[in-house]
Amino acid sequence: MLLVENINTVDMPGYFVSTAERAAEIVNAVDRPNVRLQLDQYHVGMMGGDARDMLRRYGDLVEHTQIADVPGRHEPGTGQQPIHEFLAELDARGYAGSVGLEYRPSAATDAALAWLPRDRRG
Repeated sequence: MLLVENINTVDMPGYFVSTAERAAEIVNAVDRPNVRLQLDQYHVGMMGGDARDMLRRYGDLVEHTQIADVPGRHEPGTGQQPIHEFLAELDARGYAGSVGLEYRPSAATDAALAWLPRDRRG
């Protein structure tokens, strides 16, 4: 499986696939079942987008997701992103893939995972 990930141009200036739209264009252009979208909610937010909207538009292409809050790239609840709503939308869509917690903890591990219900910690 090859995943195309959107990465914002603030953290990685000049990155070719800076938006989920561009990543989806590439996945669609390749048109192969083993080339899919890695939807990174943090990078969508850093580019001023709404990851929930991207999920609605490109959900059929998504194989993996990652989350972090904006700004700061810390755990959910430390910034401005509607991460709980994004996760609820994944659940409502029946998303069976993984969600990567790709954030920089602002505290010790237990505190940085406090936002996540214990029954959801894998």
